[in-house]
Amino acid sequence: MEADQSMRMVLESMRSTLGNRVPVDMHSPFTRIARERLKIRTVDNRIIPFELRPIQKRYLAWKRRSRMLGKPPRYLLLKYRRGGFTTIEQGLSYDMAARNRNVTVLTIAQDGETTSRIFRIARLMHERDPDAPAVKGIGNQHKLEFGGLNSLFYVGTAAGRGVGRGDTLSRVHWSEVAWSCPGYNQNEKQRDILTGLTEAASHGEMVLETTPNGSEMFRELYVEARAGRNDWTPIFLPWFSDRNNIASVTDEDEARHIMSTMSDDEARLHETRGLDAGQVLWRRRKVRELKAVFPQEYPEDDESCWLISGTPFFDVKQLMWLRDYCTSPPMVDDPQLGQVPKGAKMVPGGYYVEWEEPRSDGVYVMGVDTSEGLPGRDPNGFGVMDRETGRQVAALHGIFNPRALADHVCRGSKRWNEALVGIERENHGHAVIQKVIDLGLHRSHLHGGALYHHSAARAASTEQEFARAGWTTNALTRPVMLERLRDWLDEEGALERVRDRQFLSECMTFRMQADGGFSHDPGCHDDALMKWAVCNMMRTVDWRRKTASVHRVTRYGAGRRKRRTTRFRGR
Repeated sequence: MEADQSMRMVLESMRSTLGNRVPVDMHSPFTRIARERLKIRTVDNRIIPFELRPIQKRYLAWKRRSRMLGKPPRYLLLKYRRGGFTTIEQGLSYDMAARNRNVTVLTIAQDGETTSRIFRIARLMHERDPDAPAVKGIGNQHKLEFGGLNSLFYVGTAAGRGVGRGDTLSRVHWSEVAWSCPGYNQNEKQRDILTGLTEAASHGEMVLETTPNGSEMFRELYVEARAGRNDWTPIFLPWFSDRNNIASVTDEDEARHIMSTMSDDEARLHETRGLDAGQVLWRRRKVRELKAVFPQEYPEDDESCWLISGTPFFDVKQLMWLRDYCTSPPMVDDPQLGQVPKGAKMVPGGYYVEWEEPRSDGVYVMGVDTSEGLPGRDPNGFGVMDRETGRQVAALHGIFNPRALADHVCRGSKRWNEALVGIERENHGHAVIQKVIDLGLHRSHLHGGALYHHSAARAASTEQEFARAGWTTNALTRPVMLERLRDWLDEEGALERVRDRQFLSECMTFRMQADGGFSHDPGCHDDALMKWAVCNMMRTVDWRRKTASVHRVTRYGAGRRKRRTTRFRGR
């Protein structure tokens, strides 16, 4: 009794401090309401009272703690599959609409099929609720309108035009946010919906929940919330926080066998998260069932889950291993450029970094990614590799106008023993190529020069192939260059070759998009990836590099001209 009284005094003090902005309760009344009034359907089609599971109570406690700390009722739930979080959110929304006057609550689903499935949860609760208020009608509108209370519960679809706009909402639950509005401009569409909802529920509660799906709006909100840069409360519940996710282990011998045969991932989770034999066995079975999708459906931390989700082009686990054990200096924060390699040379618009000195007998190649070079647009730069080993030796990254980028390219090629330069000619590449030629880097690699010329173009009049300066990325060359880059990453010795951490970060967000093609996630970039892909392709070019010119003068008589002998090095 004394402990309860003491807690009540603390809560009353918090109410006074917060100015009664949010309700603070010691015990959630919804637990009792759910058990006594609400019914749910089990996976085997039985209808039972809604008895909250421990993980659901933990979720409510997390939200209650946030309110006690005075934070606004804005929650971001990063979850695993089949945890019952959508069900409890529907119960909370239905209870609010069925017991209060003049309220409107909204649930948003990712698509039409999910809209119907979620609404069936609330409709069953209403049908079996002994104290259910009368409704005007259900029909096919996915709503429960309680006329006597002037309250409304309804479920909408994220793709629906103007969903939630114009309403005054007391509560909003957006289910599977990361999977909503797939396709082109997913981020912009999601943010447009969120803007409307935020205005409509400016004095109400908002809950956004999802399983991870790459780098989209929810991830950005969650990362900012975790860093304290917005008013949302991030909540992460991994699968092993739910004691339902555990397999039966018959005896101690089986348990010892399970623990003695753990993989590296299982051992890490056992050491850091305390997984027991039953949880390890449950995880093995799920991994065997879901394969590569397991980290997406059952995330184990709130950092790597964004990278592993979806259909990545590269092996994300390999990339994370390379990132963790890479011998190059770590990335540090820069006020203008964000992340830069520690010790990099800062240049106007970006940075230049070398991981080793040029060897006098070394043969090097360079790949150049181009862009418009304006602030707020895509970055550009170049990467340099040792032609023989494929080792990354230098990189330029930033936002440079065509003239500045061309100047960096020419000086970089000269420093790296007249490195073969492949400049991506699409978009603004032709402007960089012209500047490079004006600065003296004009001789084609076909004649021993350092400027790569693509020879797949055809003259319209003769139908004969002719060479054009620059690398061409098109529907034929792009898959080849990406496949070769993936092979370069997967081959033995990658830890000795890979130095560019910016490149590794971009590879992690390069995955299949809604149109079925592979590209960077919304809000991310692939410029470093592409420059290294072009650079790696330069290693395959049949190139006779001119290294020195020796002039010999032989006098056979008056007026004889000097004769030039040229040596070449390379294939």
